[in-house]
Amino acid sequence: MLELIKIDKKDESSINYIENIIKNNFDENEYRDSYELYNYSLKKDEFIAFYIKYNNEVVGIINTWNLGECIYVEHFVIEKEYRNKSLGSKSLELLKNTFNKNIILEVNVENTDVDKKRITFYKKNGFKILDIKYYQEAYSDNKNKIEMYLMSTKEFEKKLLDNVVKKLKKLVYKIGD
Repeated sequence: MLELIKIDKKDESSINYIENIIKNNFDENEYRDSYELYNYSLKKDEFIAFYIKYNNEVVGIINTWNLGECIYVEHFVIEKEYRNKSLGSKSLELLKNTFNKNIILEVNVENTDVDKKRITFYKKNGFKILDIKYYQEAYSDNKNKIEMYLMSTKEFEKKLLDNVVKKLKKLVYKIGD
């Protein structure tokens, strides 16, 4: 049985797991330093992290931000040994059902085979690349901006998309007023 379990943001072992799985699966420009995780994300009500559990075993995580109009997926990881078993697709379906809102996420532009596989995976699961030039903001001064695609489960009107991007940059990346 596959389930999403909300992570207690005060449980140190849960936070250590989140940090480790992210560091092992993302480029260093694609995640917060420990200090920022503890002193920013975990203190925000909009930040909701989930364990992905399969047969009572943790097999991954989904970190989300509730932006009001939609849910932004900041990090989504299935442990390597559990990949290619449809757990990622089923996890996304559970996430869609949990929030019943448009889901939005960033994905690297198609520079590598891994990037292409990720985009194909998300398209297979109902996501579309949005028609907008987009850069993931730097998580800190010692990290870089990264050109990304924004993908979502539903289309946005231009004005609403601009508002969502503004809210995402302000809340997640602390950019803007």
